Parts: sequence; C-alpha cells; structure tokens
Amino acid sequence: MFYFNSQNFKKTKEKSFTLLEVLMAVFILTTAVGASYVLFQKVFIASSLTQSKLIAYYLAQEGIENIRNIRDSNWLNDVSWTNEIPGQETEYVDFLDGSSSNFERVVSISLIDEDTIEVKVNVKWNEKGRDYNIEAVNHLYNWYSEEEGEITCEEWCAVNYPTYTEALCTFPGPLVCAENQANDGQLNCSLDQICVCCYP
Repeated sequence: MFYFNSQNFKKTKEKSFTLLEVLMAVFILTTAVGASYVLFQKVFIASSLTQSKLIAYYLAQEGIENIRNIRDSNWLNDVSWTNEIPGQETEYVDFLDGSSSNFERVVSISLIDEDTIEVKVNVKWNEKGRDYNIEAVNHLYNWYSEEEGEITCEEWCAVNYPTYTEALCTFPGPLVCAENQANDGQLNCSLDQICVCCYP
C-alpha cells in the first residue's frame, strides 16, 4: 500500500533548485567570466601598445642622435658641419637580431639659418589594424662655428703679431715654436685644437 508523506515532499522541494535559479546562476557566472576575459584582453593590448610606443620613442631619439653624430664627425674631419646630412631619409628599422620590425622611420632636415637645422623624426607603425605614429623635433646648432666674424688663425696672427713667422693649429701641449709663441681660441681650427702664433 502506498502512503504519501507530505512532510518529506516538502523538505525535498525546499532543498532542490528550480530551473530559473540554475539559469540565473549560469548567467551570473558567464557574465563574470566574460568580463574578466575582456578586462585581461584590454590590459594585454594596452601593455603591448605601451611597449611599442616606448620602442618608437627610442627610435625617434636614435634618429636625432644619428644626425648629431654626423655633425660632430664633420667638425672632427674639418669639413662643413652639414656635410652628408640628408634632406630626408626613410628607413624600415630592423631589430638587433636582424629580424624585421613594423617600424618605419622618416628623418626630415630643414635649414633654419646658416647655423641652425631642424631635425624632425617621425616613427610610424601598425598594431592590431590601427596606425600609430610618434614625432620628435630637435634643433641642432653650429655652436662650433668660427669666432670673431670667422677670423682664421693666420688672420689673427697677422693682426696681433704682424712679424709672425708661422700660424698653426695644434693640440694644447708643450711649446711648438722655436721662438716666442702666443695662442688663442680655435679660430678656424678643428675640434680640440687651438691657434698658435710663432713670432720673433
């Protein structure tokens, strides 16, 4: 004979979940996991973009330093300070291991006046389907230009020591003249040299 125990049925009903409660729990769990995934994805993209911007800043600074090195080498070689400085140069930058990168560097030079040039470096790259670029601008000066209205060492000796026997550019050090000598600044001498005037 079958007996229906209403008390046991009531306890079972209280402990079980309804379909609506299960669906709500699945929805909340899915939303939480999805939000976490989106958050991690955005953090990863932002981190990657920050790294690329840092590389681009260094490449832009390197482009300016390359032009600065050309200028300084020109001084050391006693040639015009703008010798071999390009008007514009475009290059695709490779990594140190020789692998290619997606960075493109454009260096543009503008002459402001006879002793000033503007160096503009633009670094472009594409990341996640979007184009980015960073630009750096710097002015380089011919601060090592000739002094006193571009007076030369010989001209200085002729003015200050009319009976001079020799005018030469040399590095500071021991006496170079067999007779009296005087010296001044660079006066059209190359880098680190001074003008020496020998006179009786």
